[in-house]
Amino acid sequence: MIPQVIKRKIGKVSIIDMNGSVTGLWTSRISAQLERAFQHLDGNPAVLNLRHVTDVDTLGLKSIFQVTSSHENLSILSGSREVMDFFKCYSGNQSFQILKDEEDLVNVYGSALLEGSAVDDEHRGSIRLQTALPVKFSYGYDLTGKECVGIVSNINEKGFYIEYIDILSVEASLTELNPYDIQTLDFTLSLSGGKSVSGSGKVLHWQLSQDQFGIGVIIEEMNEEDVKRFSEFVKLQQESMIYHQKGR
Repeated sequence: MIPQVIKRKIGKVSIIDMNGSVTGLWTSRISAQLERAFQHLDGNPAVLNLRHVTDVDTLGLKSIFQVTSSHENLSILSGSREVMDFFKCYSGNQSFQILKDEEDLVNVYGSALLEGSAVDDEHRGSIRLQTALPVKFSYGYDLTGKECVGIVSNINEKGFYIEYIDILSVEASLTELNPYDIQTLDFTLSLSGGKSVSGSGKVLHWQLSQDQFGIGVIIEEMNEEDVKRFSEFVKLQQESMIYHQKGR
């Protein structure tokens, strides 16, 4: 497969996708494309996505390391086992933070994935609090829907807004996740302090903006313990917001 490098952004994080075979005569092409992709990062974080690299050799790795050596704020999104074994073997003195999947991406970069994202204010029934909370969700009446990963960018006592995060581009992601199919979803929302709540919700609206896909959700069902935990979390966030506003 002819190698290709594609750069896109989610919030302030640049995702640099490498696709195809990074071997032999293709390495000069890859090197030139990587050089262009790593220009103008301006100190912002970047993630080199190896998920779709089919194979790599020492020449290919050399072209990657030559470009990445001068970039400190860089993580590697893990590829196949064979690619990663080869990558780690020849990385030398360079050290990278390795991300396994979308969940790691959300946990590491949090609010940086949200900067510049558009949220549809007109659908809000009450004031929402800005957050950066990891969430997993699935949908489908037969419970066989794909488990998705996102980050909750704002929240209130009734619901929240999810920014869907996927390794694929938005165009490719929407072939698997069709917003018109999503009417209800099941979720597990990670709160601070290692706590989480699970339940189901109704999708009020969705929004597609550049490389991000957002879903507005109203909570319909949670068990009593999770309702209490969720309410306490929202209350603490509201009190914190009021405290900081008074301190200005």
